[in-house]
Amino acid sequence: MESEVQALYRVMKHLRAGVLGETVTAGEAVALAVSYLPTGLGPAVEGPADRNA
Repeated sequence: MESEVQALYRVMKHLRAGVLGETVTAGEAVALAVSYLPTGLGPAVEGPADRNA
């Protein structure tokens, strides 16, 4: 009998929105989340957003 591996991490689009996927490891969860980021997204920076840019 094979043991069933259960997901430990759930990646969600928003707090109360749909689930993008579930993974067994944190690294897999990060990779899954990153795969949904838009192409050309710039780096995160410290400070308030520059809404006039």
